[in-house]
Amino acid sequence: MEKCFKCSQNKVIPQMTDVPFMGIKGYTVYVEAMVCQNCGFIVLNDTQTDKYAKTTAYFTLAQKDDTTQ
Repeated sequence: MEKCFKCSQNKVIPQMTDVPFMGIKGYTVYVEAMVCQNCGFIVLNDTQTDKYAKTTAYFTLAQKDDTTQ
């Protein structure tokens, strides 16, 4: 297990969770992230960041297409 940046406990594991979508307030993206089992802090590693970016890019493009019609 990895050490948590927030609480410093060695309880960070990969799991599927809702990560806040930075593009639209109140929306989340369900992806794999590193989640602290002690405090709930969420962080993405490089691979998870790539998947998050691809997921949010697709959503952003789909939403942009909806607003232009």
